[in-house]
Amino acid sequence: MTIRIGWGDAEKSYIYVQFIGYWSLEEYDAVCQKWRELIQEVAHPLSVIANFADSQGTPRDASKHVADSLEQFVEKGDMIVILGISAVLDAYNNLSLHIPPETAVRIKALPTIQAALDYLKTAKK
Repeated sequence: MTIRIGWGDAEKSYIYVQFIGYWSLEEYDAVCQKWRELIQEVAHPLSVIANFADSQGTPRDASKHVADSLEQFVEKGDMIVILGISAVLDAYNNLSLHIPPETAVRIKALPTIQAALDYLKTAKK
Protein backbone atom coordinates (compact mmCIF):
# COMPACT_ATOMS: atom_id res chain seq x y z
CA MET A 1 0.00 0.00 0.00
CA THR A 2 1.35 3.41 -0.88
CA ILE A 3 -0.42 5.22 1.95
CA ARG A 4 0.47 4.43 5.56
CA ILE A 5 -1.68 5.44 8.52
CA GLY A 6 -1.21 4.98 12.26
CA TRP A 7 -0.69 6.69 15.57
CA GLY A 8 1.98 9.38 15.48
CA ASP A 9 2.94 9.00 19.13
CA ALA A 10 2.48 6.71 22.13
CA GLU A 11 -0.08 9.10 23.67
CA LYS A 12 -2.32 8.77 20.60
CA SER A 13 -2.52 12.55 20.33
CA TYR A 14 -2.29 12.61 16.54
CA ILE A 15 -2.58 10.33 13.54
CA TYR A 16 0.23 10.23 11.00
CA VAL A 17 -0.56 9.57 7.34
CA GLN A 18 2.27 9.14 4.82
CA PHE A 19 1.63 9.21 1.08
CA ILE A 20 4.33 7.35 -0.88
CA GLY A 21 4.83 7.27 -4.64
CA TYR A 22 1.72 7.03 -6.78
CA TRP A 23 -1.42 6.36 -4.77
CA SER A 24 -5.00 5.75 -5.81
CA LEU A 25 -8.35 7.02 -4.63
CA GLU A 26 -9.17 3.46 -3.57
CA GLU A 27 -6.14 3.50 -1.26
CA TYR A 28 -7.23 6.88 0.05
CA ASP A 29 -10.69 5.47 0.80
CA ALA A 30 -9.05 2.58 2.72
CA VAL A 31 -7.14 5.16 4.78
CA CYS A 32 -10.42 6.93 5.56
CA GLN A 33 -11.83 3.63 6.81
CA LYS A 34 -8.75 3.03 8.99
CA TRP A 35 -9.11 6.61 10.31
CA ARG A 36 -12.68 5.83 11.40
CA GLU A 37 -11.37 2.77 13.26
CA LEU A 38 -8.52 4.65 14.97
CA ILE A 39 -10.68 7.51 16.23
CA GLN A 40 -12.88 5.02 18.05
CA GLU A 41 -9.91 4.16 20.31
CA VAL A 42 -9.78 7.59 21.99
CA ALA A 43 -12.19 10.18 23.35
CA HIS A 44 -9.90 13.22 23.13
CA PRO A 45 -9.49 15.58 20.15
CA LEU A 46 -7.07 14.41 17.46
CA SER A 47 -4.87 16.11 14.94
CA VAL A 48 -3.65 14.65 11.66
CA ILE A 49 -0.26 15.06 10.02
CA ALA A 50 -0.57 14.21 6.32
CA ASN A 51 2.91 13.86 4.83
CA PHE A 52 3.06 14.18 1.04
CA ALA A 53 6.86 14.59 0.85
CA ASP A 54 7.30 11.15 -0.77
CA SER A 55 4.17 11.36 -2.92
CA GLN A 56 4.67 11.40 -6.68
CA GLY A 57 1.53 13.41 -7.28
CA THR A 58 -2.19 13.11 -6.76
CA PRO A 59 -4.70 11.01 -8.68
CA ARG A 60 -7.07 12.61 -11.15
CA ASP A 61 -10.05 14.21 -9.38
CA ALA A 62 -8.28 13.85 -6.02
CA SER A 63 -8.96 17.41 -4.87
CA LYS A 64 -12.75 17.02 -4.94
CA HIS A 65 -12.55 13.50 -3.53
CA VAL A 66 -10.35 14.66 -0.64
CA ALA A 67 -12.46 17.78 -0.04
CA ASP A 68 -15.55 15.61 0.27
CA SER A 69 -13.87 13.54 3.00
CA LEU A 70 -12.26 16.33 5.05
CA GLU A 71 -15.18 16.69 7.45
CA GLN A 72 -14.46 13.27 8.95
CA PHE A 73 -10.85 14.29 9.64
CA VAL A 74 -11.95 17.25 11.75
CA GLU A 75 -14.82 15.48 13.49
CA LYS A 76 -12.56 14.89 16.51
CA GLY A 77 -12.02 18.63 16.57
CA ASP A 78 -8.33 19.34 16.05
CA MET A 79 -5.90 20.31 13.30
CA ILE A 80 -4.88 18.86 9.95
CA VAL A 81 -1.25 19.60 9.09
CA ILE A 82 -0.15 19.04 5.49
CA LEU A 83 3.53 18.48 4.69
CA GLY A 84 5.21 17.97 1.39
CA ILE A 85 6.15 19.05 -2.05
CA SER A 86 5.07 22.40 -3.42
CA ALA A 87 2.82 20.82 -6.06
CA VAL A 88 0.78 19.19 -3.32
CA LEU A 89 0.62 22.46 -1.40
CA ASP A 90 -0.53 24.19 -4.58
CA ALA A 91 -3.23 21.53 -4.90
CA TYR A 92 -4.20 22.28 -1.29
CA ASN A 93 -4.65 25.95 -2.18
CA ASN A 94 -7.00 24.90 -4.98
CA LEU A 95 -8.68 22.41 -2.66
CA SER A 96 -9.33 25.12 -0.09
CA LEU A 97 -11.76 26.67 -2.53
CA HIS A 98 -13.94 23.55 -2.16
CA ILE A 99 -14.09 23.26 1.63
CA PRO A 100 -16.16 25.13 4.20
CA PRO A 101 -14.39 28.02 5.97
CA GLU A 102 -14.82 26.39 9.39
CA THR A 103 -12.84 23.40 8.12
CA ALA A 104 -10.25 25.49 6.25
CA VAL A 105 -9.15 27.27 9.45
CA ARG A 106 -8.16 23.90 10.90
CA ILE A 107 -5.75 23.12 8.05
CA LYS A 108 -2.13 24.25 8.14
CA ALA A 109 0.53 23.64 5.45
CA LEU A 110 4.07 23.33 6.85
CA PRO A 111 7.45 22.30 5.37
CA THR A 112 8.70 19.60 7.79
CA ILE A 113 7.59 17.03 10.34
CA GLN A 114 9.41 18.93 13.08
CA ALA A 115 7.57 22.13 12.15
CA ALA A 116 4.30 20.18 12.31
CA LEU A 117 5.08 18.72 15.74
CA ASP A 118 6.11 22.14 17.07
CA TYR A 119 2.94 23.67 15.67
CA LEU A 120 0.72 21.01 17.25
CA LYS A 121 2.37 21.60 20.64
CA THR A 122 1.61 25.31 20.50
CA ALA A 123 -1.87 24.84 19.01
CA LYS A 124 -2.92 22.61 21.92
CA LYS A 125 -2.09 25.25 24.54
